Amino acid sequence: MNKKVCLICGEEKDGIPIKEDRIVQFIRKVKRRLNVEKGYTIVVCNSCLKEYVKRRKQFEKYQLYSIILSVVLFVLFMILMLSSGRFSVLGLVRSFVYSLLLGLFLFVISYLNYIPELEVPLDELESRIGQKSEETSVEPVEGEEVVGLSKGKETSIPADTTKSGKKESRMPRSRRSGRTSRGKKGRRK
Repeated sequence: MNKKVCLICGEEKDGIPIKEDRIVQFIRKVKRRLNVEKGYTIVVCNSCLKEYVKRRKQFEKYQLYSIILSVVLFVLFMILMLSSGRFSVLGLVRSFVYSLLLGLFLFVISYLNYIPELEVPLDELESRIGQKSEETSVEPVEGEEVVGLSKGKETSIPADTTKSGKKESRMPRSRRSGRTSRGKKGRRK
């Protein structure tokens, strides 16, 4: 049985398997020819789903930007050729080939941070992540105030009540305001 390795953290864990698309098959084929294939089943573990969604969206955004940029460059090449007053079929073909090559180069560059799709659609993953974050969120109890974040989870500490009735945190005033004992925010004298 193949070991299951997470794509994001690289640890051996169970999770949602990736789709074996052409790019993954090509990488496996190259590794097989170089005798460095390990035969792992690539998955994304549940703890890395949020990071996976972020990286996958970023990859898709880069792909879209490369296509848009190549179309803009093609139009720009055509406008420059027409505005120079030297309209020719050879110039049109040359501009088309240059913009096509540049667009292809940009598209290939976008695959440097390739993140494959999962067997589960991205929309379903986002709904799963949304449900998990709602379950793990911490709401302050009455008499406590939310102080900050600790590894993505809110933490709360009990608040003291002063004589005037205001709630005062137990945290020293210098830490609450962001100032240190050195004076203004972290500057040394």
